[in-house]
Amino acid sequence: MKKLILTTLFLLCSFHLLLARTSPASQQLFMTAKQQSSLFQHDASTFELDIDFLVQLRVPTQGRLTLKWEADDRWWRRILMGDFEQIDVRNGDKRYTSRNAPFTPVRIDELISLLQFAKHSEGLEV
Repeated sequence: MKKLILTTLFLLCSFHLLLARTSPASQQLFMTAKQQSSLFQHDASTFELDIDFLVQLRVPTQGRLTLKWEADDRWWRRILMGDFEQIDVRNGDKRYTSRNAPFTPVRIDELISLLQFAKHSEGLEV
């Protein structure tokens, strides 16, 4: 009897979630939350962001990211991780990168993508 009640409750909750997935109001609420969570909106005000992070390479390595944001086409970013340093500058259509290594480490690319999770995501559904 207890299993029957739990199964019925689970099915009712699942059906409710299925209906919510197609709800235009739920979808609009989700898209509004996505827009508010994006740091890099076209109409975002200027800000400076400092992040201390820890990445796992061969050993755990401390790092720091500093971002000075003015607009989508005007920003400055500096990333320090152990001996690695990279500075990116965006000024209009041009982007300049200076680093003390021939490539950007994968962990740095992952960190940058975490900051931009809501930037290019289309077709999200509740």
